[in-house]
Amino acid sequence: MNRLGEIRKQKVGSQRRLYALLTQKTDELPSWETFKTRLSKWENGHQEPGDFYMPLLCSALGVSKDELGFSAGRRDEPTEESQAQFGHPLASSGALDFLSGEFERYAQVDREHGPQLVTDLVAAQCRTIEGALAFVKGADRDSFLRLGAKYFELAGWLAQDSGQQGRAEESTATALDMAYQIGDMSLVSYIFMRRSNIASEIGKSGEALGLARAALRNESQVGPKTLALALRAESRALALEGDELGAVRAVERALELATENGEPEPQAEYCTPSYVQMERSVTLARLGRPKDAIEPLAAAIDGWPTGSDQRDKGLALARLANIHAVSGDLDGAFVSGQDAVKTVRVAPSFRAAKELQALARRLSIWKNDKRVAVLTDLILDLQS
Repeated sequence: MNRLGEIRKQKVGSQRRLYALLTQKTDELPSWETFKTRLSKWENGHQEPGDFYMPLLCSALGVSKDELGFSAGRRDEPTEESQAQFGHPLASSGALDFLSGEFERYAQVDREHGPQLVTDLVAAQCRTIEGALAFVKGADRDSFLRLGAKYFELAGWLAQDSGQQGRAEESTATALDMAYQIGDMSLVSYIFMRRSNIASEIGKSGEALGLARAALRNESQVGPKTLALALRAESRALALEGDELGAVRAVERALELATENGEPEPQAEYCTPSYVQMERSVTLARLGRPKDAIEPLAAAIDGWPTGSDQRDKGLALARLANIHAVSGDLDGAFVSGQDAVKTVRVAPSFRAAKELQALARRLSIWKNDKRVAVLTDLILDLQS
C-alpha cells in the first residue's frame, strides 16, 4: 500500500489543500471534483499517478516517488514517451464506436438484470476513457468527453443501485464535469437530476432540491423527458421538505411531459408515463396519502412495457406492496410482495431490496397470518 494519503495529511492536510498547491504549479489540472476522484483512487491503491502527476505530487509534498511508496504497477495513463512514439490506442473513431456500442449493451443488461453483471465492466471502461482523455484533442476529445460523461453517470447509477452512495456521488460528479466541458446542457440537466436523486436517497432534502432546480435551469435546451425526470426529482425533494402542494404540482407536470413526443433523448428513454406514474404514487404515499397512490400505481404496473426495465418494475411492485401494507391491506401487500420478489430475483436492485425489507417489517403486525411467514421467508431468501 502506498503512503500518499498518510504523507499528504502530514505535509499539507486536506485533499483540497493539496489541489490548491498543485494549481500553483500547473494550469493543466482538471476540475476539483474530477481531481478529488482521481486522488482518492491513488491514495486507496486502485491506480498510480502517471508521468504528468507523479513529479507534481513529489514537488508539492517535498518527497520522492520511493518515499510515496509507488511501484511500477498499473498506471493512470500511458506515458508521454509511448504516446509520442505510438499514439494513444483509443484515439480512433473505431475505438469510440466500440465503446459506444458496449455502453448500450451495459445499459440494457442493467435494465433487464440489475447492476451486478456490469458494474466492474463499466468501471474498467471509465478508467480507459479517463486515460485516453489525457491525450486526445479537438473534436475527438469532445466525443470522448461526451461518452465519458455517459459512462461515469452509468457508473454512478450502478453504485447507487448497489447501495454504494459515496461512490455514486463521486462518479456522478465526474460525469457532470465532463458534460459541462462540452456544453451539452441536456446532459448537464440530466446529471444534475441524478445528483438530486442521490441526495434525496440519503435524506439531504435541501441539497436535493437545489440540484433538481439546477437541472431545470436550462429548460429551453432540454427535451420533455429529461425535464420530466428533473421535475420528478424536484417533487421528491419537496415531499421530503413537507411541501405537499409544490410536490404534487411538480410531479403532475412531469407526468404531462412524459407523454410528449420530441427529439430522441437516449439518456431519458426510460421516462415513460408508467415510470412517472410510479414516482407520482410514491410522492403521494410520502405525503401521507397512501390510498390515493394505490390505484394509479397498480395501473402503471399493469401498463408496464413487456420485457423492458424489469429492475424498475420490481421496484414499483415492492413500493406498491408497501403502500398496501401502510393502508392496512394485507391481501394487496401479499400479492404485490410476491410479484416483487419474483421480479427482483431476476433483476436485483438495492433500492427494491430495501423496499422489500421495509415490507417485511410492516407485515409483522399480521404475524399470526401464515402468508406473512411465507412472504417474509421469500424476502429473506433474496438476501442470502
